[in-house]
Amino acid sequence: MLLSVAAGLATIGLKMLAWRLTGSTGLLSDALESIVNLAAALIGLIVVRWATLPADVEHMYGHEKAEYVSAGVEGGLIVVAAASIGDGAGRARTDPSTRSSDALASSQRAGECDDSSKA
Repeated sequence: MLLSVAAGLATIGLKMLAWRLTGSTGLLSDALESIVNLAAALIGLIVVRWATLPADVEHMYGHEKAEYVSAGVEGGLIVVAAASIGDGAGRARTDPSTRSSDALASSQRAGECDDSSKA
């Protein structure tokens, strides 16, 4: 589980860097999904430890139901990420100034290269 957390942090860092460099909404959505995956790994780590606790006075049958709470939290995180992605995509579609000028410039340069090779 700790390896999953470390891999998740590295993945988020790389995807956020790629998004910053390109301004791609697709990369942003992928980075947000990675945040949800990291949160799921952290919640899973906590819940697995909690669920293995022995029964006590307050929890006569043990703590296994903690896994259901974990699933609910992860579902909520997915909804929040989806809303954030939808908001970013909607703003990029309706307001061109929110798009990355670097990404637009690089796509224009790519188009210029294609035009010059046809001549």
